[in-house]
Amino acid sequence: MLITLHLYRKPDFFVRMNAPSEEVTLILEITRLEDGQTKANRQMARRWFLAVNNWGKISRSMFHVCHNPQTLKREMAFLANEVKQRAA
Repeated sequence: MLITLHLYRKPDFFVRMNAPSEEVTLILEITRLEDGQTKANRQMARRWFLAVNNWGKISRSMFHVCHNPQTLKREMAFLANEVKQRAA
């Protein structure tokens, strides 16, 4: 029997984003290459955050993967605006 173990490393960054009425934690991953296992991990993380946010018992969280570090500043501005709009 062959058992394959896949390790999921910790996210690259935890970013605290403040909106007028709430605080949001952004889990940020930066990666250039994405294989099948990495993609499956990302999809699972997104589903987990959706479930936790729908539960509503802890602060809201978001998950984002940046594939190009040169666009990170623009992506962060977009996400900050999204947080602000949801809080309004």
